[in-house]
Amino acid sequence: MRVFPCAGLLSLLMLFLVGCSSSDNMSSEASTSGSAFTASSLYGKYPQRQIVKSARLSLEAKQPDALAQQVRTIIAREQGVIDSSSSYSGDSISIDAKVPQEKLELVVEELARAGKLVSKSINTKDVTDEMIDVEARLNNLIALREKYRALLTKAADVKDALAVESELNRIQTEIDSLQGRIKSLKSQVAYSSLDIHINKQKQYGPVGYVTNGLYRGLKLLFVIE
Repeated sequence: MRVFPCAGLLSLLMLFLVGCSSSDNMSSEASTSGSAFTASSLYGKYPQRQIVKSARLSLEAKQPDALAQQVRTIIAREQGVIDSSSSYSGDSISIDAKVPQEKLELVVEELARAGKLVSKSINTKDVTDEMIDVEARLNNLIALREKYRALLTKAADVKDALAVESELNRIQTEIDSLQGRIKSLKSQVAYSSLDIHINKQKQYGPVGYVTNGLYRGLKLLFVIE
């Protein structure tokens, strides 16, 4: 908690924390005491681990544009959304999308069958502890904000009131930041990100097929299974 330079406000803060002589005031202030939240007290809120999943796929196709359209159709059919899409000379297309987490593996398998699969990976990250920690900090700040709001009504002069309002603004900024982080984590858990790269499949001419065949034949001479 920030220390205020104003002696009057310091006295007011001490009076607020220990209670005042009025029984009504003491009752209302007591209701906000003992409201500290710890991470351990919130574990019961998340009986299942909160997992963020993401996937990357690299595909090849003779017609990248046609495969890209098929990719969009598959994602839309599984209630996913396209975040962005970019094309490079028609030979390379990148698509960033999100799909419901429970459908990620299904979508990945469908996409892998739609084109020639070069590579795929699915990554996971457990964010349960982070969500619990952020929520505990948020609850404590909300409780602190209510105490400062009550303290504001007891400010003796304008200088004290301005000091309390400044602290309230700081606390509110932290609250907004933590609420945004929780919202982002919940969104990442609910929807998995999907990074898809489509490249034009190489097409060999007559000489290319012969050369490629010779290369494979020579390679077998030096490789023992």
